[in-house]
Amino acid sequence: MKNSEKEIQDIDYSMSPLWSPKYIIGYVLICVIVIGTHLANSNILAFLNQTSYKINSRCTIQTTTPHFSLFMPKVYFDKITIPSQCLNKSSKNIVLEKPIIHFNFVSFSPLGFKFVLETVVLGQSLELDLIAGFSDLSILIENKSNNINTIQLRDLNDFTSPVRLDGELIISTIFATLSYKGVLSDLAVNVASKNLVLPAQNIKGFNLKVLNINKLLIQMNKLNNNKFHLEKFIIGDDKSPIIGQFAGEIIVNKKNFAYTGLQIGGELKVSDSMLEENFLLKALLDQFDKKDKFYQIQVDGSITAPNFTSKR
Repeated sequence: MKNSEKEIQDIDYSMSPLWSPKYIIGYVLICVIVIGTHLANSNILAFLNQTSYKINSRCTIQTTTPHFSLFMPKVYFDKITIPSQCLNKSSKNIVLEKPIIHFNFVSFSPLGFKFVLETVVLGQSLELDLIAGFSDLSILIENKSNNINTIQLRDLNDFTSPVRLDGELIISTIFATLSYKGVLSDLAVNVASKNLVLPAQNIKGFNLKVLNINKLLIQMNKLNNNKFHLEKFIIGDDKSPIIGQFAGEIIVNKKNFAYTGLQIGGELKVSDSMLEENFLLKALLDQFDKKDKFYQIQVDGSITAPNFTSKR
């Protein structure tokens, strides 16, 4: 009996181990996850329940009614349509075919609940991550295996007119953050091609043979409000008939993309053989200053009415 009383007296009721740092951190994480689940899910569900998302007065993205499944939680649509007016084109809408959004647990950077969206765009498989935070939604597209997130440039010719392209565009990274009201607050773009080709074509009076440009690199990020920084626009390599590098700023006109402003400068080199075959092109380029065989070019004006002058 005395031994039993002694054993009872020896029991530590203070629960001090439960107040050790590792347990406290665990309690905090549980609270954050529980609260975050409620807030993020309420925001993302409200966001997904809409069937239209107004970007500006000319651009409203349309979706079919979303369907929800609790088994392996997911949301799926018949399609999502981005009207041609969003890109100031009248030829073709961009349609995301049968997009499915899967729940994919938690993201710690940025903090939020992670979803994966799988869809088909212009016949190409596209996969992106959605991170639902407390007040905004982050979107991440990265290069994947099996040609996922690799775009055939010929499928973009309706949007690159009057220039036709061929080859593959690899999405290395596209990261964007927008509020649940659709306001873009952050953007970073890094896309590239190793086999860019300009097929034989006539561009504004210039007859061009097939041009194997090979290399293309575009890196861009958002500065503030409606201003974007074009960090790198590199085209061509040592074996290409055209080599160029440009950088600068793009000032987006939210009401009418056609009036989006350009403040871009760079240099362009064209092979002698190409200039000999295109005397009109040579006459056009000769108006620019030249440095080490590179024409120094400044591009101002708007995206639909650019103004080319010698680089200042």
